[in-house]
Amino acid sequence: MKMSKYVDDMRRALQTYRDMKNKAEEVYASIKDAYGEEAMRREMERWESRLSSARKTAEAAIREAYSEGHYLAEQWGRPNGSDLTDDIKLFDAGLVTPAVFDQLKARYRDNATMSAALKAQGEKLNAAAAKEASDNGDHFGGMRMPYNTRDIETAEDKMKYWDGLKKQAMDALDMIDGTGAYSDPWAQALGKHLGAEAIDKFGE
Repeated sequence: MKMSKYVDDMRRALQTYRDMKNKAEEVYASIKDAYGEEAMRREMERWESRLSSARKTAEAAIREAYSEGHYLAEQWGRPNGSDLTDDIKLFDAGLVTPAVFDQLKARYRDNATMSAALKAQGEKLNAAAAKEASDNGDHFGGMRMPYNTRDIETAEDKMKYWDGLKKQAMDALDMIDGTGAYSDPWAQALGKHLGAEAIDKFGE
């Protein structure tokens, strides 16, 4: 999937910054052991501008990947009448059972227009089933949805995914730096413990 490229771009930006931060901390520790804390502080000052620049580079890469992914999600979700197929006529013919509905969802999961049409038709069928149950005295019928529309992905779902991914990536930068939500010692320790795996599996 083309959009996964931009997830990979975000992950690489995080990995690159994390590796540079880890290298800096290794240098600090080595200098402290060899020359003492004062020498280490001077070395930290020398690295400060490099790390600041590297973080800005990572942030820019994350924002660019987010923009591209969000744009593709928006474009994917634009309705296109030519993407509708004759399968939609199955609903008018009353031939769509819940099992058939699931087959249609799988068939058209990459077709935004058909997915939106299936969701609309499924919700109509659920509403009809709920009304029939209520008319028959089943007061819990409205809670039953024989046609599962919840897992039909929309453009809005995809765009929310990218919004969340961007927030997660920026949060990961704070985790690497021990800033923001990771400012207190306990959170810093947790970030160091979970950080490597969380970044290497980012977006999975």
